[in-house]
Amino acid sequence: MERPICYEGDQAYIFVSYAHRDSERVWPIIDRMQRDGFRVWYDDGIDPGTEWDENIASHVAGCGYFIAFLSENYLNSDNCKDELNYSRDQGKPQLLIYMEDVQLPYGMAMRLGRNQAIFHNRYENEEDFYDKLYDAQDIRYYNGTNQAPEVKTAETLTSQTFRTARGKKLALWPILVAVLLSYGAGLLIPRHRWGFWVSAAVNTA
Repeated sequence: MERPICYEGDQAYIFVSYAHRDSERVWPIIDRMQRDGFRVWYDDGIDPGTEWDENIASHVAGCGYFIAFLSENYLNSDNCKDELNYSRDQGKPQLLIYMEDVQLPYGMAMRLGRNQAIFHNRYENEEDFYDKLYDAQDIRYYNGTNQAPEVKTAETLTSQTFRTARGKKLALWPILVAVLLSYGAGLLIPRHRWGFWVSAAVNTA
């Protein structure tokens, strides 16, 4: 079949990762998704004259959703595995579509165990597959004019983590100040008087 349309625009999009040897199986799915209104980018959209790896990396970082079409060809492709790992490092929502039954390496199986997964080869009715695909979590945000969540990259995720950690540290300051003041008061007040103040405070409470 002819190459499907590749999304080019400023809205959040789905990045499709697949092995080129699986093109004849994957392209019809991309074409159907595009015709059904989904914004899908795949490597046919690489601008001529640009570095392939830089272009791929920038589009993975810029996508809002990542779909990997898993097969033996995919597992044997270093480029495909790089895309999958990079999307995970960037914190992208991932959907795995198994084009055939494959045995994942232990490390990959551990990392991908919690991801959404659809087994394309187990659907006798193609429409049942698309119903399942379009029902995947959050994928609807990348259809038509639906408002997609904020696109997050490793930089924004790191920044958010830092702000959260900093907020937790700031929340501990009042407790630390109170402890230091109590300790300082203990040094300034004689022990018999300090015991009197503690006892009074307990009785008052």
